[in-house]
Amino acid sequence: MNKKLNSNLSLGAIFLGLSLFFTPTAKAATYYWDTLLGAGNGVGGAGALSTTGTTWSTDPLGSATLTAGTWTTTGAMGTTGTMAFQGSAGAVSVSGSTSSLLMQVNTSGYTFTNSSPTSNRYLGATNGITLGNGVNLNLSGGVAASSGAGILGLRMSGIQAAAGALNTSITITGDNGSVAGSGVRIGFTTNGIYGSGTTANPTYNGATNVIAVNTIVATTGAEKTYFHISDSSTAARFEGTLTINSGSKLVLSPGTSTTRIIDVQGNITTFAAGALSIGEAANTGKVFLRGVNTLTGDLNVYGLVGYGNLSAFGTTRLVLNQGASLAQVVAIGDGTDATRALNNNILLNGGAWAANTYVTIGGESQSQNLAGNVDMNGQGRVLKIDNATTFSGVISNSGGGGLIFTNSSSSVGGRTLNMVGAATYTGGTTLKSSGTGWKTTVSNTTGSAFGDGNVNFDGTGATARSLLTGTGIITGTVGGYVQATAGSASALGGGLLTVGKLDTSTASALSTMTFAFEATSTSLLTAGAYNNDVIRATATAGSPFTQALASGNIIDIYLNAGSLAGYDNGNAGVFQTGFFSASDFSLGSGTFNLFVQATGGATTFNAATYQTWAQYMAATGTALGQSYTIGTTSATLASGDTGFISAVTIVPEPSTGALLAFGMGGLVVTRLLRRKQS
Repeated sequence: MNKKLNSNLSLGAIFLGLSLFFTPTAKAATYYWDTLLGAGNGVGGAGALSTTGTTWSTDPLGSATLTAGTWTTTGAMGTTGTMAFQGSAGAVSVSGSTSSLLMQVNTSGYTFTNSSPTSNRYLGATNGITLGNGVNLNLSGGVAASSGAGILGLRMSGIQAAAGALNTSITITGDNGSVAGSGVRIGFTTNGIYGSGTTANPTYNGATNVIAVNTIVATTGAEKTYFHISDSSTAARFEGTLTINSGSKLVLSPGTSTTRIIDVQGNITTFAAGALSIGEAANTGKVFLRGVNTLTGDLNVYGLVGYGNLSAFGTTRLVLNQGASLAQVVAIGDGTDATRALNNNILLNGGAWAANTYVTIGGESQSQNLAGNVDMNGQGRVLKIDNATTFSGVISNSGGGGLIFTNSSSSVGGRTLNMVGAATYTGGTTLKSSGTGWKTTVSNTTGSAFGDGNVNFDGTGATARSLLTGTGIITGTVGGYVQATAGSASALGGGLLTVGKLDTSTASALSTMTFAFEATSTSLLTAGAYNNDVIRATATAGSPFTQALASGNIIDIYLNAGSLAGYDNGNAGVFQTGFFSASDFSLGSGTFNLFVQATGGATTFNAATYQTWAQYMAATGTALGQSYTIGTTSATLASGDTGFISAVTIVPEPSTGALLAFGMGGLVVTRLLRRKQS
């Protein structure tokens, strides 16, 4: 190639590059809403927001020649242009869908409305709407004829104050009408959002669908206003305050998917009872209330309502409808029940619920303490417990009907359920689990923890036996797939659990009770406090058991009294622990396992380690010539009530003097016991 040709090619390449560099492309520009017409007349006014109309000026003072036909999803303004609304504010009717990079509202008084009761209309702005200093923007959806039509949809990253702007807000306006289910509907939708948005603005904290200004609901009419989420992947967040004016009603309606979330971080203020509602009948979405809110009356709930502090619900009664959920969404207080007690009363609403439906307590990975009263509304109810839960108030049911607790826990030890209050419902209680069972503690001091009826731990589907413990009172008969004990479930020391009777049926492995008792002293009481675990049956006569103990009824007894070496040379050690009744009773043929506390033992109970009796004998017991007996003896409780209690006596062998002196009131059984892992 000759030098001249090479030079010409080089120049051609340069000119080609320059021509490509200067090729006109769609540029970002600001277009001013203008229906006033004419140069110098200013901008603004009322009209229909059109994608093809001549309603846009490139001059903030107004122009004689207006821009037409540029509002398309692919046109110059579709994803790069800014819509500016300023000058003379007016009502802007939204039809179809609009798109832009950004919407600026620089003058108060503008109203964007969808006036159609049958069609949804959308404001699209990839980077959302910014409000100028002191600006309030009105949004209205007209009157929606149904829950799925007439919505003014927001396809954008959110609404925020412009840089440096103060006192900004949006107001939801319009007449909700008087037809049930109708009302103004405003909400976010991600369907067809134009562009990818930006996370650069710190107001949004990397999120989309954020209202970062204050919100006021000022609608009229007998029906409600709805803040709506239209798509399954959408979550919305209110960062400013939310005020519901007198005469207005608002429903936060996240929709029919658990991925739809409305997160209200600011404080909510209402001026009338029942002004706020959560969800609609088909909702399964979530609403989180994190502010210190002024709410009164009833808070009607469909779907999940979560609370981020103990003032989230004001003084309202929570009306939980079939399928609703109530959950604490963040840690509150120091993690103890006393510092996370939610005092709002609860109504389990409606008539008889459909089969296999329930209200869920929990679900957001936080333990909670419901300290208010729970009204079952005259029906049998089902509560699904998804996190450790304490009921400190009274559960009642004026019309009768029992209560079912259910869980699908995979937690080691089962789902924690603490019953502190005295329940008054009738009809009995069933605790079901398709997982690892229940860890149930009762600590009421009056009445009955589970109302006036029997309590059954249903083992069908459970992968582990439940645990019942505590120092409270259950007036009914207790039975099922459960190990019953008394006192603390996690610390050493004795306690008294009171029940009506113990259902010791062994008809099925999944309905057979077992027991565990800890004994720390040969003295049942010290200054009125229990050293040993006791289950008292309050049946006025006869045995504490519905039928004689059988081999399937395993009774584990844990001696945690230090060295047993002192019980030799004719000195018997008597540990009163286990079952107590006003009348003497037989222990039948129950299987008793005896464990002795030992450092490094292979069996653990209440955080202490134990050896089996066989292991203890191999280590020390044989040298001391010890054995033990199981039987009953007379005893006096801390209340002063007298009766008979089961007891373990450590006796030296072959002497029988101590045994004869003991005077066992029931059958005395001596066994070598098999090892049982805890």
